[in-house]
Amino acid sequence: MIGRNLRTQKTEGRIPKINRSVRFSTGALFVCALFILTFSAHAIEVTASLSESATAVGRPIQFQVQIDGASAADVPDNFAVDGLDIRFAGQAHNVQLNNFTLTRAVTYNFQVIPEREGRFTIPSISVEVDGKTYKTQAQTLTAARYGSMPPTSPGQSSQSSQMGQLVQQMQQLQQQAQRQLQQQMQQQMPPGSAPPTARSRPQPVQPEQVPTAEKLAFAKLLIPEQKTYFVGQSIPVEIRFYFDGRFPMEVAPPAFGGEGFTAEKLSEPLEKNQIIEGVPYNVYAFKTVITPIKAGPLEIPPAQLRCLVTVPSRTPPPDDFFGGLLGQMGHSGEQRELVVSSNPAQLEVKALPREGRPVSFAGAIGQFTLEASATPKQAAAGEPITLKLTLEGQGNFNALTEPVLSAKDGWRIYPGANNFTPSDATGFSGRKVFESMLMAVEPRTATPTSEFSYFDPSTEKYVTLTTEAIPINAQAGKSAAAAVPVSAGTSGATPPVEPVVTSPGEATVLSDHSIQSFRSTLHLPEFWIANGAAGVAFLALLAYGISRRIASGASAQVARRRKAREKILQEMAVPGLDARVFAGKGMEYLTARFGSTAPEAWPTNEGSAEISRCLEPMLNLYNETQYGVGRTVTDLPAERRADILAVFKQWEALR
Repeated sequence: MIGRNLRTQKTEGRIPKINRSVRFSTGALFVCALFILTFSAHAIEVTASLSESATAVGRPIQFQVQIDGASAADVPDNFAVDGLDIRFAGQAHNVQLNNFTLTRAVTYNFQVIPEREGRFTIPSISVEVDGKTYKTQAQTLTAARYGSMPPTSPGQSSQSSQMGQLVQQMQQLQQQAQRQLQQQMQQQMPPGSAPPTARSRPQPVQPEQVPTAEKLAFAKLLIPEQKTYFVGQSIPVEIRFYFDGRFPMEVAPPAFGGEGFTAEKLSEPLEKNQIIEGVPYNVYAFKTVITPIKAGPLEIPPAQLRCLVTVPSRTPPPDDFFGGLLGQMGHSGEQRELVVSSNPAQLEVKALPREGRPVSFAGAIGQFTLEASATPKQAAAGEPITLKLTLEGQGNFNALTEPVLSAKDGWRIYPGANNFTPSDATGFSGRKVFESMLMAVEPRTATPTSEFSYFDPSTEKYVTLTTEAIPINAQAGKSAAAAVPVSAGTSGATPPVEPVVTSPGEATVLSDHSIQSFRSTLHLPEFWIANGAAGVAFLALLAYGISRRIASGASAQVARRRKAREKILQEMAVPGLDARVFAGKGMEYLTARFGSTAPEAWPTNEGSAEISRCLEPMLNLYNETQYGVGRTVTDLPAERRADILAVFKQWEALR
């Protein structure tokens, strides 16, 4: 848009033919004015808004933070409100240059999903722009009961939110399904019969023939049949809603969610027509992925939506003329409000086994394949090689980490980008590519190998995938070896010793001493007695010093570990600490104190059951943080945090 506006200004504002110096000065002034106007500072304005002020539990709306006068800002994306699921949904930039005025704006979008009924306040948010801090106004949101249809504010468009567009799309699909049904009925008519027209429609449904509410609309919750599931496993779920195609219906967005698992956003509905017991139905199928966050029995609640269906009324119309205008109904219509619920589901969730867990396992669960490629195959000195590792299959792609590289000697490795390409609407299947830049510091003829481990829930075993080294020819960069000077007297040969010449007059002759009469000190018994006593004393001092060193080293190590744990507890006690950070610090303390986060490693006493109950919220919160990618976790209540810290301090007092 900037380039288009600049071209427009150049076309409409041609410079007349005047003196060259004047033309040069005018052009310079034009460029300077354009530069000043383009990059001049504008007032920063930060605003926050909700797409709707009222919604229902499970029905998402949009929360936006807009910064006018800037193209970038530091907006927190992890603020939490008790009872609201707030997820960052991306940002949008808008830059325009009109009439020498540059306008810049950036909008940060968040998706807000109420988790319970009530009135909520999204607090003021601190936004930092160019070193200055701006605060938004608090926003109020009212959430009605689960599955209800909240009232629409005056002047509020149904397209202001994503779910409003979903309702409109479902209505369009329903109209399309009715047209397809009429075409199918026309094709199935016997030869020679007249096609249906506005006057020759199928027989209307009489008021006494209206089916029950369970037949007018119903739903099914479909989950793959499996004996057991595991914490962190991505489970594909399909929700199908069936609507009697003979009656007009207005449908609200579906609601789906619960405790003990995370659920991704519902996909766009897939529509089809189906004849069930001779009745035409419009079927809408939604897909999502759920992830258990704790072990034990897991209850998946029913998916629900509300709809208004128009059925024939038992009160006849005033006359036949108006009755004919009612078309297929043949009678005056009345609206019924229906709550369509699917079946619930019961799952048994297990923790991942510890037996056979590879060192390279980082939480991947599913079925995957691993391939490697490298380009180019020939690399000169200083030229990088791109190593691509491709993981493809089904599972929790949002939790996949880069495969581990081995045989890395002689390489300098720079991590690159990774991208995920889904092959279905929910991201359960797809392909994830990791790229790394390799720079040879020594001549190399093959790339490093890679290793990736995952847990296969169908076989309940860990699987490790490896890639072979790829043949390449990479030259290393030249490095001059530093010359080591050799000083005189440091070579292997011993320099000759020049004799000292003395004059005959300077010579001293000792009388009565000869070589035969000289006796070495080693032959004196006093020498051995003195050195023996000194050796015994030295050994005693050495043993004493070693024992003191061992004792002081062990105590110092214990003191350092205790100090590190006390620091963790101090960090956990900070008021207002983020719930995810609190849970992560708690797991860090368990590892530092007992070497494991498993309950089996905790001390057993009379209050072991109470301790497990107290620590369960923290463990669940940590699992939700690890496996619920893209989901804002709820906060831990203050009393729960205090209970957890009390347990840790009791354990710290134990010796």
